[in-house]
Amino acid sequence: MRPPRFARKGALPAWVTNKVFAETLEVGRLKKFVLVLGGARSGKSEFAEKLAAAMGGSVVFVATGSPVDEALRLRIQRNRERRPRAWRTLEIGTSLGRALGKDAPAEPIVLVDSLSGAIANVVLRARSREKLAERADPDVEQKVDAEVAGLLNWYARNEKTLIVVSDELSMGATNALPAVGAYAELNGQTNRRLAEVADEVFLMIAGIPLNLKEKPKGVL
Repeated sequence: MRPPRFARKGALPAWVTNKVFAETLEVGRLKKFVLVLGGARSGKSEFAEKLAAAMGGSVVFVATGSPVDEALRLRIQRNRERRPRAWRTLEIGTSLGRALGKDAPAEPIVLVDSLSGAIANVVLRARSREKLAERADPDVEQKVDAEVAGLLNWYARNEKTLIVVSDELSMGATNALPAVGAYAELNGQTNRRLAEVADEVFLMIAGIPLNLKEKPKGVL
């Protein structure tokens, strides 16, 4: 299958098209789970959106972010304006699998941006309960596991292509902060779990996608 061409403004460069999309699936004939990782401003969201668009089917975009301040609200607005108008958007904070099961999207492609946002929402809700109860919530990790399991179970039951965007926090200096470090650890465990079962895993660095599951030549 010939790789798709990007003729419009903002298209991926030719070397990315040839490298990344050479074996792009035809939607409706094969389901696939794709994980896109990357740090802040790495280009992971734009890459995931172009990957979804290149597959040629209709897309439902699952947004997990909440506009907690003006800067984030403006960023969410810019991202929304960048996406194709034909895409349907679902705003889901947590319980992604349950919400998708209830919505039962007809679109063959589901793009979640981002799973890290859903994890953050789970953690923030747990911390709110901790303040009210004045004690630590011992079940935060189990609740994050349940969030991930719910999404994966939904994917297993449906013939859809699932693209999941997630933050890669392991290389950040802010992990030294106790509160951030605990969240980063949960996020990292989730990424490892997803990467193990994903068909394709990409790591975005400075806008360049690295295919982490591509087998090196000459290696058994």
